[in-house]
Amino acid sequence: MFAVSSALKNLRRYARRSALYALVCAAAVLTLQGYAAGIGRGAAQLAALPDAMPVSARAASLDGSRFDGLQIPETVADGLIASEHVTGLRLTVLMGGYIGASPEDYLENQLSGYVAGANGFAALEGLPPDAVEWLSGYDGTFLQGREAACIADAALMARYGWRVGDVIPLNPIRFEYLDRGGLSYHETARLDTRIVGAANLSSALASPAGIVLPFETVRALFHRLDAKFSASSASFFVRDAARLNEFKAEMKELGLKSVVTDGSAAVAVMMNAGAALMVNDAAFISAATRLREALSLLRGFLPAIALALAAIGYFAAYLMIQSRREEYAVLRLLGMSRRGCMALYFTDMAALTLGGSVLGALLSIALGIGGLGAGALVSALFSVCFTLGGVLALARLGRVNVMLALARAE
Repeated sequence: MFAVSSALKNLRRYARRSALYALVCAAAVLTLQGYAAGIGRGAAQLAALPDAMPVSARAASLDGSRFDGLQIPETVADGLIASEHVTGLRLTVLMGGYIGASPEDYLENQLSGYVAGANGFAALEGLPPDAVEWLSGYDGTFLQGREAACIADAALMARYGWRVGDVIPLNPIRFEYLDRGGLSYHETARLDTRIVGAANLSSALASPAGIVLPFETVRALFHRLDAKFSASSASFFVRDAARLNEFKAEMKELGLKSVVTDGSAAVAVMMNAGAALMVNDAAFISAATRLREALSLLRGFLPAIALALAAIGYFAAYLMIQSRREEYAVLRLLGMSRRGCMALYFTDMAALTLGGSVLGALLSIALGIGGLGAGALVSALFSVCFTLGGVLALARLGRVNVMLALARAE
């Protein structure tokens, strides 16, 4: 209690010096808070980067020249559907087709566009939702199921006199690309499908479609015929771009390769094999690398800052204590032990350091540099480093010769 009461008296007695010491502490905490806030902002930007810069990817031909009309193996399509690294997956499949009951009707009644399958409305990239005339009770979500329902092109509907809600006799024809660039056609089975939406489909897909069915409806048709199924296009976003390496490793396991620019890809390209994956991650990787380097640099300064704070604490305490050498000598001659004197001066410094730290933290909050939690953490770090320097200064004072200190003027 004596040390505390004496410390309070000394704070009033040396008001100017105490105020200067506290202001030094406040300025140091304010600066340190700015440094911590910079690290916090950098870490927050790095954490938010995957959402701010989403990484897209799409299946491609092995030379990277084509993204639609491919043969993407069913195992790859299933792997993409099941992958925890994939979000916003858009799958399509293309077939030919005609309207009628027999193949003889093909030349007269062949569709002006492809019969396409899509796993969601987002796969129809050129078609806004409000451009579709829907049958009551339907919307784009029907493409996520496997109902025998479709969106028909408005021009095709006008040609046949169809209306939304009609059931049409659709005969899809599946394609198969050959190893030398040829294309074979295979009859499937008639599919009576209900028109649940009408729209201008000319720009809905890269390949113009006359009829759009659910992706799973088309796949089920292939399975009924025991025919090999393959998707025609696949595009998506990486769910967590911070885990790009894990994502790429999984894609390699699925059999998707990097784009090959030499002639070794020729046969696969002629087969329109969807064997490659193009990942648009260059901008994300560049931004993430810059942020990580900046954070590493800032964090690397932390030991130097701690040493600098300890040094400032030492010199500030040393200069303050040197001005009270005579007082120290008198207290010792009056019978106060060295430990008691050290406790008295330490209490002085601790009170000023704590007060200055709190002032600096409050100023940082008022200026919007940091919050309450960060201010408390920074103040604690500063107080430890600064007090350590003060302790070193007190240890030096403890070695002062009492008689010599009295003989020397303040």
